Amino acid sequence: MRLRGEADAKQPLWFGESKQLMDNAGCGIGPLKRTDIGVYPSFTTRNGNNVLWHPDRKFFLVGKRVTEEFLATLVVPGR
Repeated sequence: MRLRGEADAKQPLWFGESKQLMDNAGCGIGPLKRTDIGVYPSFTTRNGNNVLWHPDRKFFLVGKRVTEEFLATLVVPGR
């Protein structure tokens, strides 16, 4: 059994420090003044572009480009 990012694992799973990508500054929206940020995101890479896809707080799917510089600061534990 392989857990949490063993270096020789075929599909390592690891958790590093969190990094904030977006913030709504606590601004409520709609009649209930909800402050939650969209859930169920997905991440794609195509033609060298990294994109985080997520629903906005209205009705749209939003894609945000994620730069290599942003990702480079993430640290894989144990490496």
